[in-house]
Amino acid sequence: MKLLPTPCTRIFLITLAAALLALPSFAQEKRDEPPVSAVAEPVNAADVKPDAKPSEAEMMKQMMEMGKLNENHKLLGSLAGTWTYTVKFWMNPDPNAPPTESKGVAVRKPVMEGRYYSLDVTGQMKMPGPDGKMKDVTFKG
Repeated sequence: MKLLPTPCTRIFLITLAAALLALPSFAQEKRDEPPVSAVAEPVNAADVKPDAKPSEAEMMKQMMEMGKLNENHKLLGSLAGTWTYTVKFWMNPDPNAPPTESKGVAVRKPVMEGRYYSLDVTGQMKMPGPDGKMKDVTFKG
């Protein structure tokens, strides 16, 4: 008695063989080309000078100029100080439920003569405790 595969088994085996034969055609070839973003813009050879490096004095002058305070620093300076805040957020799926509020103090200070600003935040918010009941939690950031 010979065991012959059923028609469903034959179709499955033929499909599996076809897939295994076709699989290598879907593989991507590894390219030696750099990605498009890594390709540099063309440079005109007439614009390039052999000794195009600025001197150390010129570089120092440029760095000092770029390090000066400007209008953007003045805009940041207007935010310096101590601020109180209240944040309202809705955690309850009921649209008629009141929002949860978080209150705190934010202190923004200039650093390095106003070139940078540091912000320290301290506040209270309600969070569920280990027992599932809401309690006030202090946070700092």
